[in-house]
Amino acid sequence: MKFSELWQRLDLLQKTLRFKIIATVAVLVVSIGTYAGIVISMNSALPEQTQSEQAAPETEAPESDRIGRDTTELLEQRLEARIAAAQQERPIEVVVAAVFVVATLFILAAIWLGLAITYLGLALLAAGIAFPMSLIPGVSGLGKLALGVIPLVFILVTMLELARLLLGASHPVFAIARNLLNEAVRMKISLVFIVILLILLAFIPSVLNEEQPLRYRVQQWMQYGAGFGYMILALMTVFFCAASVAFEQRDKIIWQTATKPVPAWAYIGGKWVGVMILNAILLLVVSGGVFLFTKYLELQPAQGEVAYHRVVDQSVEGGIRNTSIMEDGRDSRTLDRRLLEDQVLVARVGREPLLEVIDDERLEQAVERRLAQMKSNDPSVEINEDLRSALRQDLRREAETLRRAVRLGEARIFTFAGLEEFVGSDIDFTLRYQIQAGSNDPSALYRLGFRVNGQLWPPPMGERQQAGVRQVGLKVTQLMRIPSAALSGDGLLQVEVFNFPENPQTFVFPPDGLELLYPAGGYELNFTRICTVLLIKLGFIAAVAIAMATFVSFPVAVVVTLCVLFATESAGYMAQSLDSFATTTPEGNILPLQMIAKGVTEVVVWMTGPYVSLRPIESLSDGRLLGWRDLLQTVAVIGIWTVVALASGTLVFRQRELGIYSGH
Repeated sequence: MKFSELWQRLDLLQKTLRFKIIATVAVLVVSIGTYAGIVISMNSALPEQTQSEQAAPETEAPESDRIGRDTTELLEQRLEARIAAAQQERPIEVVVAAVFVVATLFILAAIWLGLAITYLGLALLAAGIAFPMSLIPGVSGLGKLALGVIPLVFILVTMLELARLLLGASHPVFAIARNLLNEAVRMKISLVFIVILLILLAFIPSVLNEEQPLRYRVQQWMQYGAGFGYMILALMTVFFCAASVAFEQRDKIIWQTATKPVPAWAYIGGKWVGVMILNAILLLVVSGGVFLFTKYLELQPAQGEVAYHRVVDQSVEGGIRNTSIMEDGRDSRTLDRRLLEDQVLVARVGREPLLEVIDDERLEQAVERRLAQMKSNDPSVEINEDLRSALRQDLRREAETLRRAVRLGEARIFTFAGLEEFVGSDIDFTLRYQIQAGSNDPSALYRLGFRVNGQLWPPPMGERQQAGVRQVGLKVTQLMRIPSAALSGDGLLQVEVFNFPENPQTFVFPPDGLELLYPAGGYELNFTRICTVLLIKLGFIAAVAIAMATFVSFPVAVVVTLCVLFATESAGYMAQSLDSFATTTPEGNILPLQMIAKGVTEVVVWMTGPYVSLRPIESLSDGRLLGWRDLLQTVAVIGIWTVVALASGTLVFRQRELGIYSGH
């Protein structure tokens, strides 16, 4: 029997109802049995933890004897408090169960799509080539890369087939969207980006340094995996959308659609729906891979551990102890594990300090004094409203900077308010700070003194470091853990910062350089919201590319859309540069070109504010909360932009004379 005949018989077999039912039952039995065996083996391989095996708590003095203890010692004891009891346990069984459920669902989907034997044959063939390669030193990396790409390809193909089934209705929008999905696997433009995306997801884990602390590896994976994945999807969206619309007009394929007839709104809407389904599938592959591998990394031993949440402890039977909250309230987790779970795999909210309100009346007086000084220095200076407005902005910027400055040899108190709900709790705050001075010499070191509500903090680290003293570099973000025991009864946290006289000069905290972070949610739900924001951004870029391609050629549509993408993604950096962008000379003369450039930049920053204010990738890697309110605001604002772009494309497309368009 020829191979082609055998393959045809197997293809017919995998599409029969009997085969699908038998295969479904077999997969469920094997999946449940395998999962049960893994759980049993994990539980039997680890020593059981009983009360007698846990580390004996340190003997504490009675409460009456601790009342007079120094406040710093109390803070040190509370420093190791756990965030919440619900976040103490992250059982391996739950993660393994989730992986098994997802894998089983995809296998069942492949079975009922009639692709089970096809996948099995291709997987055996690919693994037969890739697995031996992974064992050969010279090509082991290529073999491991191939082993990582194979399941991603199967998942992508399965989800595309499911999407085609969902778009099986005869409505023009569904038909055009279904055709676009077919184009995605045929056109070289989209296929190249899809291949790059799959290779990237399989390659990034291999470059993570296992000698680094676990928290750094998790942050790098989330930042590179999600960040590069989104960047590739955005570029693919630009090129593929522009090509799909422009090439159909250039090659007169649009005639077959326009003569149905298909309304302009259905054509534009179908293109957008199709590319968004493709983006949703690819983003699901990216986010699923990032999430599952993050969970895998989380279960790896952190620094100081021999296994997940297990450290060597000779004081317990068996020499292995589970890290957990001990009876005296202390946290026995290793530093690496604690930072990972409390600062990375969490959703935190940031709170800025209360700053002095700038007095508008005093500001106007300062403006008048500056104008009078300029007039006395140069009588020919023309004082007008433009000059007055420019000086007002400059002086306001100077006043805002002075509110965050700490002069040489002096101290400044920064107050964080509204923390009443955390009084008496066991959570940890994180003070995030960064200082700048002069030209920000990277070799300069500054000694800073800290007091938290009147007490020196943090405690000394080593014999050479004093309590409440830290040595930091310029433009280097530092973190300081502060327990909730440091709060006053009215929920205030006053952080006094001292600039030692031996430092070179006055330093200042930049606008985002002083922040108090605290946990406000879980990592998993926050991850879902972040992925939703990424999909919404891709929807806007797709709408712009489709709208531009309705009336310009492919290269022009790509260039314009890339400019929009660059402007929206870089608006945050432009907003920061506005603070140091001068529009007047030192003598007070206005620079017209700089004024125009600043005005245009301010408009762009204002329009794209909601687009860049969330910074989803940074929020994911830094463990910052992206709340439901932020998500709804993004949906509302960017959704309006998307509708406007699609409506503009529809109006233009409706006026086109497609029968005589040459594409040039």
